[in-house]
Amino acid sequence: MKRVSRFFLTCMGIVAVAGIVLTANLVETFAASDKICKNYAKRAVDQQKENLRRRCGLRGRKWSNNSRGHYNWCRGVASGVAWGETLNRMNALGLCRPGGGGGGGSAINKRCSRYAETAVRQNLTNRRNNCGYSGNRWTSNRSGHYNWCRGVNPSVASSETLARGRELKRCLNRASACRWRNIAFGQRECVCVFVNKPNVTQRVHPKYCRGLR
Repeated sequence: MKRVSRFFLTCMGIVAVAGIVLTANLVETFAASDKICKNYAKRAVDQQKENLRRRCGLRGRKWSNNSRGHYNWCRGVASGVAWGETLNRMNALGLCRPGGGGGGGSAINKRCSRYAETAVRQNLTNRRNNCGYSGNRWTSNRSGHYNWCRGVNPSVASSETLARGRELKRCLNRASACRWRNIAFGQRECVCVFVNKPNVTQRVHPKYCRGLR
């Protein structure tokens, strides 16, 4: 009886170690890469510097000059989640109107220059991820965005920036194919391929696999 107990405990120990190794491998598989997170951290610090320079007053964990902190956070999440955080900061900066956003020609020039730069960056993301968005909203014509901005109320331009941000999020979070995958001991997880990472299978929330066998 003691021999059976020892054998059982040994097997359970092996199972526990295997589970730990499997979990570590899954985290490593779905976490953003070193290169992606270095770029993410650099962009996050640049956005915080812009926040301070323009006196937007944006605060919280995502607004920091701590490059290592941004990098470590990024390494613990999927690349799509990290990019979503960059987009959130981009949208917040697009809404920033220091000093009330009114002013004369100089203030309008600065505001619309920022608007045009953000619009071009958003369209670049649209193209890189094959989102397929088009029309006047989605163009890399910086002067076109700038001139349009000068002819509308600041709140209208801000709404346009936010609208592009929402559409990009929908694109980046859109799964092109999902399925259940067996992992171990009768357990399974939902995995998908997303439009922005067509060659990578990512573990996602089970809601993506509802209705699938």
